[in-house]
Amino acid sequence: MSGAFTYLKSPYKSLIDHIFLSANMSKYASEDDFFIVARDKVVSRFVKDTSEHLPIAMRLSLSKIQDMEKGENLSSDSVIDDEFSQMLSSVGLSSPKHSHDSSSLRKISDRVEAEGVTERIPEWPSLSWQVSGLTKSHFFTRNTNSFKRIMNYVNEQLKVQYGAGANILTLKDIVVLLMAEAGVSSSGIMDPNFIHSNGEYGFFPLPNNIDYWVGTGAPEYNKPMSVDTNIRYYLAYLGQLKNKPVRNVSGLVLYPGLFEQHGIAGNTERAAKLLAGIVHGYFWEGNFSDKIVPINKILNGYSADKPLDQIMADTAYAHAGKTLMVNRQKNINSGLALV
Repeated sequence: MSGAFTYLKSPYKSLIDHIFLSANMSKYASEDDFFIVARDKVVSRFVKDTSEHLPIAMRLSLSKIQDMEKGENLSSDSVIDDEFSQMLSSVGLSSPKHSHDSSSLRKISDRVEAEGVTERIPEWPSLSWQVSGLTKSHFFTRNTNSFKRIMNYVNEQLKVQYGAGANILTLKDIVVLLMAEAGVSSSGIMDPNFIHSNGEYGFFPLPNNIDYWVGTGAPEYNKPMSVDTNIRYYLAYLGQLKNKPVRNVSGLVLYPGLFEQHGIAGNTERAAKLLAGIVHGYFWEGNFSDKIVPINKILNGYSADKPLDQIMADTAYAHAGKTLMVNRQKNINSGLALV
């Protein structure tokens, strides 16, 4: 392949190390089917800072999948899981079977790409929002129908992307985050041009990695955008927080695994409180002086309907013991009172 090699310091002329195929998989490839991604691209300190491998692309086709013995059509998810298990078994390992296992961390996003579902936020008809002179609670009540339309649309996309069992967005999720996060003027009136603490623009503070959560095409988090765009993408972001697997911590997949815990699963009010806690960083070690997230303590607190100041008391959370926690609880309570 034109002298290319796997390891940049290796004398061998090979694009990749190994690809394992189980017995029931077939290879349809020739030498011309392989290619180097960004072949002539130069990356400073690539071996030291990035990888000893040249970047490689591989396509896995799962079209027209059928169990030939049973004559049943199979989903690409089940095929991938079966193949993964067979490959592990061939080298003496077993595939973990707990909720959101390694196949989930392989990820649901892999499934999305394999099945051709790549668009997180398809084109959405712009909605008319009543904004002028409204407090947060009045903004929600005046625009509830618009919130419902976006919520329903986001939930349909979540079901396409993550399956029928996706953790759907609820009005309680929305109103709690509205009361906790929406930017208002000094007089308490909703401010569509609000600048949040980290430079986020608009009613709702979109994260600076919004593309990671909702896909390409999202607006820049710190630039002016319409009210409709801001709300649409923020709700899409919340939906992804409830479903997209990010990493495994203490046997739990953050963040979808948190919503499946006893006492929280099936309880929309507790799930809304939990979602607000995720947004506020209660599950990020960087917000704890000891860099340890007391996951079980926090989840048990939500399950027991404890107020935030009590849940976070005696933890190393940055704002534990401050009136901020009491105020956040008041926002949560006022939001839940509206639905």
